[in-house]
Amino acid sequence: MLEQVPGSYVVVRGGGHLSYIMVATVHEPTIANNPQVLRNFVAGLAEASQYTRKNRNEAVEIFAKWVRASIWRSQESDQHISYDPRVSPPVMQAFEAAEDDVLKNTLKGRRG
Repeated sequence: MLEQVPGSYVVVRGGGHLSYIMVATVHEPTIANNPQVLRNFVAGLAEASQYTRKNRNEAVEIFAKWVRASIWRSQESDQHISYDPRVSPPVMQAFEAAEDDVLKNTLKGRRG
């Protein structure tokens, strides 16, 4: 965007955190009746994340293909993504900041 949109610039808010949390849900009967399915899903997500971290160029090529993005621009952006599915304190801080921003500035309501 910096190159394609005249006058655009990089904005860094707060502590420079960007919220990225993947949320998945499962029905309670599935957990109770087939917990191995849930374990397999979590293990698969962790394995896929690790593979992506170890094969970043391949991941960028796949991403660029499916979203029709420029590979070199995607590689430039990719350096800022950790592909770590764990929820660390900075991730929670970024998530809460984004949540606060949405509730205060976008939705008419309040957090509580």
